[in-house]
Amino acid sequence: MRLHLTDYHLEAARVIKAQLSVVSGQQSAEDYQVIENGIELSLTKKQMQARFRQHFKAAERLINETGYHRRDGELEELRTNSV
Repeated sequence: MRLHLTDYHLEAARVIKAQLSVVSGQQSAEDYQVIENGIELSLTKKQMQARFRQHFKAAERLINETGYHRRDGELEELRTNSV
């Protein structure tokens, strides 16, 4: 299950990154939408960036703990193109 959790954190980081890459002129202060635990949230850009870092760090920790190095390339791609 920890491998699936790693995949979840990687995908969550990618989704947040995609939302943050939308032209910022079209975004208001709280125009970023996420659903966590079945609850829809409106977040600011800083809050989204913090969530990105949380998911990235969780994925990185799980990869190192489980030896799931098949995902190293994806992790590095997120690291080099971080928000």
